[in-house]
Amino acid sequence: MTELLLAAPGTRGGIFRKPVAVVVTKLDTVEHTLPAGSPLTMRPALRARFDTRDGDAVHAQVQNLISTWDGPQLGLNLRAYFTRYRYFGVSSLGSPAADAATAPVVVPYRIHDLALWLLSESGVAGTA
Repeated sequence: MTELLLAAPGTRGGIFRKPVAVVVTKLDTVEHTLPAGSPLTMRPALRARFDTRDGDAVHAQVQNLISTWDGPQLGLNLRAYFTRYRYFGVSSLGSPAADAATAPVVVPYRIHDLALWLLSESGVAGTA
């Protein structure tokens, strides 16, 4: 994706200032592998502001997971080309599906984190 952005007309300097979110989805499928007390297993209350302390903890945990799973290259590229980026972990269902077509109960979590961060980055929502 970075190569496409760098090749786009009008790109100057190779540094992008638009906020970039890296989102690990289906978090419920790996939740059992996370350490006790992981911020990714916490289900924060809905709020109207981006919680920077919680967001920093989630960012660090997801960054560590991606680096463990796939090596450091993604993180190196983000640091080299993007001034504003953050890692997120979300689950749309909230628990693994019973089978390919059935979810036992739908209780999404951490879905709002991404929206609140983007709104705070644009000045629409505050931070806590």
